[in-house]
Amino acid sequence: MSKLTLTKKYGVYPNYKDSEIDWIGLTPTDWQALPLRAALVERKEKNRSLVSDNILSVMKDVGVIRYADKGDIGNKSSTRPENYKIVHPGDIVINSMNLVIGSVGQSREFGVTSSVYIIYAPRTEDINATYYSYIFRNRSFQKHMARFGKGIMELRESIKPIDLKNQILPIPPKDTQDKIVEFLDEKTATIDRIIEKKQRQIELLKEKRAAVINHTVTKGLDPKAKLVDSGVEWMGEIPSDWDKEKLKFVAPLRNTKANKEKVDLPYVGLEHIESATGRLLKSEEKAEPESVVNLFEKGDVLFSKLRPNLAKVLLPEFDGMSTGELLALTPNTTKIIPSYLFYKLISRDFINKVCDSVYGAKMPRANWNLIGSLYITYPSISEQKKIVDHINKKVEKIDAALELIQDSIKTLQEFKSSLISHAVTGKIKV
Repeated sequence: MSKLTLTKKYGVYPNYKDSEIDWIGLTPTDWQALPLRAALVERKEKNRSLVSDNILSVMKDVGVIRYADKGDIGNKSSTRPENYKIVHPGDIVINSMNLVIGSVGQSREFGVTSSVYIIYAPRTEDINATYYSYIFRNRSFQKHMARFGKGIMELRESIKPIDLKNQILPIPPKDTQDKIVEFLDEKTATIDRIIEKKQRQIELLKEKRAAVINHTVTKGLDPKAKLVDSGVEWMGEIPSDWDKEKLKFVAPLRNTKANKEKVDLPYVGLEHIESATGRLLKSEEKAEPESVVNLFEKGDVLFSKLRPNLAKVLLPEFDGMSTGELLALTPNTTKIIPSYLFYKLISRDFINKVCDSVYGAKMPRANWNLIGSLYITYPSISEQKKIVDHINKKVEKIDAALELIQDSIKTLQEFKSSLISHAVTGKIKV
């Protein structure tokens, strides 16, 4: 699927003409190319009479969903429901601020949505709204619309209704629109089912990864090892020859702060750490440190006190500075090696215990007094090295499998995007 050869698999229309629009290219000769306003009309009904409390939202690459199903992400709902716009079943709903990254969809139900959203309905019975929802999901069209965005970054490139309604779109005959919709509904549903299965495989592998780490740093490598009561309720039994000590005595906090203007070091923010893996993510944009930052050294272990449930833990291979939300812990290497401490702090049991005592509803945090007072267990240094080596090998295999599945999902998504683009612009006849 990495190479798309659609013209060999599907037929083409008898004759084509130049639409004179870059993202559309050639279209069948019986297709029109007219401004969006010729096909769609903007729906501007307000929820003045509070006709519905079914709040809808739009998620990138997902479409229109109920706000209640969205989870704790994105903007909060408004306290002024009368300002919402009314959405009818079949309407196309566009997040004007995130259209260029795919925040668009077609509603299946009646409800209301944010006033910053743009809502479209068919202008006549000769328009199939679903065909145009596929147009808006076309990555080429989204890239085209990016030039009209008003904002400082991709996620906030607000598109104005006037810019949308003047865009030239293909208008095939109604029966052709219907055929394209039927074709894409079937094909994209098949692709989505395959992707869903692969995503489930990813979740299972991630669960296996977490289980390997948690079990090994909790029980060790010897299945016949004598276990004793740790004396800590959440910890359970531990190998009898392991030590138990409060974290702050094994890895004290490096409480070193510096003004960012005075330090020329690499910066690490929470956004640079992959959750649950501790992988350092590369950022194409230059990081903007906070005014006051924490300093850390190679061999420290960074632990996020903000939203600890995300398990953002890092073992940096360099000296640097970090956001104040990251605690820099300095392992006492006579007791514990950095790589073992990293796995201990990212283990499921430890993360769950930290999460039990967070404060703050919107931005839950844990403080160092709590974290530092938690007990951790550890074997001899030589055993720690064996444990780390064992985990590294297991994790390497799991991560390799994850990468293969993620690559296949990316290929499927690219294939789906190309399929939509070819169908809605008439490059293939369905």
